[in-house]
Order: sequence, then structure tokens, then C-alpha cells
Amino acid sequence: MARPRLFIDTSAFFALVAHDDRHHDSAQRFHKQLLKKKTWELVTSEYVVSETLTLLRSRKGNHVALHFGTSLLQSQIIAIQPVTSLDWRGGWEIFYQYEDHPFSFVDCISFALMRSLKITAAFAFDPHFQEFGFITSPKDPCLVPDPLPRGT
Repeated sequence: MARPRLFIDTSAFFALVAHDDRHHDSAQRFHKQLLKKKTWELVTSEYVVSETLTLLRSRKGNHVALHFGTSLLQSQIIAIQPVTSLDWRGGWEIFYQYEDHPFSFVDCISFALMRSLKITAAFAFDPHFQEFGFITSPKDPCLVPDPLPRGT
């Protein structure tokens, strides 16, 4: 039986890496819980990786960004999902439709990708994911409960 997917956002990756980030401790605790339980298939996108590398390079330096990128590319735990032209178009439609919201274009592509992959939960500190209707964690790890078996 396939495990449900949990999308990982730039805000979570940055909090995991940046020791001075206000969410670092809770991100670390939640990440350890995810690795221990192995309940979720962890997914991110090419665009989130790009955004995270750029953010890390600008705020933490090239060495930190390179270390993160190398680790992520070697990871057998986190799948990096390619963004298709349909995902990009879906992201554009969300970006256009929600012009009154401060969603970044990468967020909109993430939302479109999550919809297409039927992902309902994100490891994210960015409130835009919750505003768009996704379950976010780890503000309270109980927000992402152990998934129910498919078909229940």
C-alpha cells in the first residue's frame, strides 16, 4: 500500500538548516518524527529546491547552499518532483486568480502540483499553504495525523 505524500516547502527546509531561524527547533523535532515514523512519502518540487538554494546562498552563504543541495540530491528519503507544463499553467492560474493574496509564484506552482498529486498536507511554516486550504505542520504535529488506510 502506497504511503500518503507530505509536501515540503522552502520555509521548512530553511528552518531545518538555519540554526537561527525561529522555527528551527520545531522543524528539527518534526523532521525527526517524520523519519522515525516513516508514515509519509516526502515530496518537494524543483521550484522549491531552486528557491531554497537561492535563499540559503543569500542568507547563509554559498557553502551552506551547496551542502544542502548536495544532501538533497543524494537523499533517498525526499523525492524531487518535476514541474510539468500543466503544473506551471495551474500555478499561473492560481497566481492570476488570487491577485489579492501575496502568494509567491513558487507557492502557486506548489499548490497546483499538490492538487495534481492529491497531496493535502505540507511541512511548511509559510501561512499561505494553510490559507489556500492545505493542512500544515509542525506548528502542532497533530495537525498531520497518521494517515488513514486508503479507502476508509
